[in-house]
Amino acid sequence: MEILTVGIITFVVVFVLIMGAWSISLLINKRKAGVLKNYIKKQFPDLPENGPILIAKQKSKKVMADIALIVNEIKKELILVFADKGKEINHKIFPFKDLSDVKPSDTILERGIFPKTYSYEKTMMIKFKDGSAYSFILEGISDRYGEGRGSDLVRNIFDPWEEKLNEIIK
Repeated sequence: MEILTVGIITFVVVFVLIMGAWSISLLINKRKAGVLKNYIKKQFPDLPENGPILIAKQKSKKVMADIALIVNEIKKELILVFADKGKEINHKIFPFKDLSDVKPSDTILERGIFPKTYSYEKTMMIKFKDGSAYSFILEGISDRYGEGRGSDLVRNIFDPWEEKLNEIIK
């Protein structure tokens, strides 16, 4: 009976620690998104207050959002904002005519031993005529087939951006 009690207590402690780490990572990510939005407001005051901004991460399996994309219709330019770890937030501006390609891809990530957790990860790679390329990655909890609310949410965020960028290329 004592072994069962110790096992249950250990499980509860580990579960609480994992949930605490997950909650902290969400708070950090939300703060990082706020930092990116504040930088954009400060550097680009002429942009609409609540205009669309795509905030994502540049590398797979990374927790923190570290890249943002804004389409400035008025000036016909794409603004990319970077918040790389250990560096100052900075940005690059590309005219619409320099956008050369938009390549979407997706994958299912499998984590854990038992039970396994699956995430649907979608990447949008945008390339420019100067040879530079940037990845925008989002992921959401899904089943092993990439179906469910998490994967639908990711698709619904990315699809309008892909359409808009493909229109710009044409």
